Amino acid sequence: MLYSLPITVTINKLKLMNENRITTKIVNVHEVEKLKQFNKELEGIRKEIDKNCCEAGIDISPMYDGPINPKMYLNSNIKIAWLLKEGYDSETGKGGWSYTELAKENAYEHFFRWQSIPTWHPIIYTTYGILNGFKKYNEMPDIKDNPGICEVVNNIAIINVQKMPAKGGSISNFPEINKAFDKNFKLLEKQIALLNPDILIGCNTMQLYKNLFEIASDKGTNKTITDYYIKNGKLYIDAYHPARRGAKEVYVNEIIEAAQDWFLTKQG
Repeated sequence: MLYSLPITVTINKLKLMNENRITTKIVNVHEVEKLKQFNKELEGIRKEIDKNCCEAGIDISPMYDGPINPKMYLNSNIKIAWLLKEGYDSETGKGGWSYTELAKENAYEHFFRWQSIPTWHPIIYTTYGILNGFKKYNEMPDIKDNPGICEVVNNIAIINVQKMPAKGGSISNFPEINKAFDKNFKLLEKQIALLNPDILIGCNTMQLYKNLFEIASDKGTNKTITDYYIKNGKLYIDAYHPARRGAKEVYVNEIIEAAQDWFLTKQG
């Protein structure tokens, strides 16, 4: 025997289904508009980089930093920004490309298998660990065996002090970096405010940012090769550059442990 639901129950179910569809549609529209506005503001930052950094008569262009994949960064549960000194253009040395070019399928074969391994692989392992339950280095797959973990870079932002390609190849000139920080201070401040990261990892750069982040006089937590500060819901990590020789496992694990401490502190 077939039983039919009372008409009032059926109507209420239909109403609820319609309300859910409308709510989902509103959320989707909101997310689309949010991303659209984010991309618009990122384009504004790019124009400011051009205005602030390009010099007439010089055939060198900026290396445009920021979120590697704006949509994935915006939707990431934990937003991570890596604060580096400058980009290194190993091909032409003339820049003119954007970090968003790394947001492609099979990024390992296109880039991470060959380029800047000492810098990028620790960044990938660290980010992967933070975004996957704070896994430690020895709990992660090796990039060569599981290159798919490179896709985690889609969730991060790169912020370089110097927006132009490094003049000295892969070796930075600190006086030049200091000058670039002073020159780009307002731009960097605006860029960080727009990205609004939860975790900011200074790669031998945090000493430049401490006044901006208001942590210059704070007592941080000292680890073996990193210090970190938890303030106003954010985590500031003072670490070496990821390409520094030796202790890669310690480097990765200490940053992940700091992130876990920050996360547990937020949970109360």
